Amino acid sequence: MTKKKQHLSVKGKDRIFYSERGKPNPKSYASGPRPWANHHVLPISSVARSISEAEVENLQKALRFFTQWNINDAGRSGNLIRLPTRRAFNKAYGKRGNRDIPLLLVSIEGHPIGTLACHSWAHMRYNSEVAKKLEAAWNNVSITIKKCGDWSANNVRKRLLQLQTEWKGTLTGRASTIENWKAMVDGDEDAHNRFTMVEVTESPF
Repeated sequence: MTKKKQHLSVKGKDRIFYSERGKPNPKSYASGPRPWANHHVLPISSVARSISEAEVENLQKALRFFTQWNINDAGRSGNLIRLPTRRAFNKAYGKRGNRDIPLLLVSIEGHPIGTLACHSWAHMRYNSEVAKKLEAAWNNVSITIKKCGDWSANNVRKRLLQLQTEWKGTLTGRASTIENWKAMVDGDEDAHNRFTMVEVTESPF
């Protein structure tokens, strides 16, 4: 698809979309207390990659001034979730699942460790899969040129919040239990996918 070149003035428009983890984002980000990690549900690299590959001219400007969204938003409807790392599972279950009584570690959102994906495993594949979904969302952005050089764009915040909910759902409600940890250690060919952020063929253990 050929992109139509347009010059869009941003004079008088306030920025409401932030996809950076640090400055100029007005909302701060902390990586989280070890052995946990604060995970961007729609990751920074996924957002950046998908914007660059979308087929919408001036997409960055359209988002920046017409879609209110912040990559560092926390809370129930936000873009952050705290996930256990491999070290957290080692602590809870023992490196080989040999802890007699598993430690009941719970995330700040109240999720037990045995229901969460491991932040250490298949993150790059997760980023890639999220980017594909985001690119489809960006391709629904349309820009309207008005008289006197003014312009507007549609707001895709609702779709972003939907994607956040969908991807949070893939990271929670897992059967990442000590029994499946032991099965993974013992070589069960699919047990690792109870822990990886998305399904992968080979176990990262």
